[in-house]
Amino acid sequence: MLFRSDVTLTADSDSTGAGAIVDNNAGTKNIKSINLILSAATGIGSGNALETEVSTLNALNTASNDVAIDNTGNLFAQSVINNGGDVYITTHSDLTLGYIEAIGSLVNLASNGAIIDGDTAGRLDVKSKDLVMSAVTGIGSGNALETQVSYLDAVNTTSGNIEIDNTGALIISGNGVTNTAATGQ
Repeated sequence: MLFRSDVTLTADSDSTGAGAIVDNNAGTKNIKSINLILSAATGIGSGNALETEVSTLNALNTASNDVAIDNTGNLFAQSVINNGGDVYITTHSDLTLGYIEAIGSLVNLASNGAIIDGDTAGRLDVKSKDLVMSAVTGIGSGNALETQVSYLDAVNTTSGNIEIDNTGALIISGNGVTNTAATGQ
């Protein structure tokens, strides 16, 4: 495990379009830091999510494969962009969104807490073809998530609301949009 207050990992430093950041130790935590910056061309945790304990995440994958992060603790996904595949982010607490993009692909967000809009200015939070979200204590509750997606599947289970403001045509897919919270909307 690597621990520092700031960690930057680059797997395509020569810009040849090759290089991935891979998890080679199964379920053991890979990185513990305050701020984490990841940059690769052919995947970040693709096929085996990077286990992290970080506060702020910035990730860019430029060519192919997925970005997959499994974080312990609250996470601010400040900027996560994948130009080559899907984005999977799991948190074992709250997940706060800055901007997440996987144009033409899937963004899958799972939180054991809430999925929160990280700004109050109405900026776009998620841009992708498909968006799947699951949370325990609300999705955009009190401050709607701004999305630009074609397909939406969202589930919230214990408390809070599901509030989403989508730009463009939207098809409710998969399990639909379901809030089983006793007082949620």
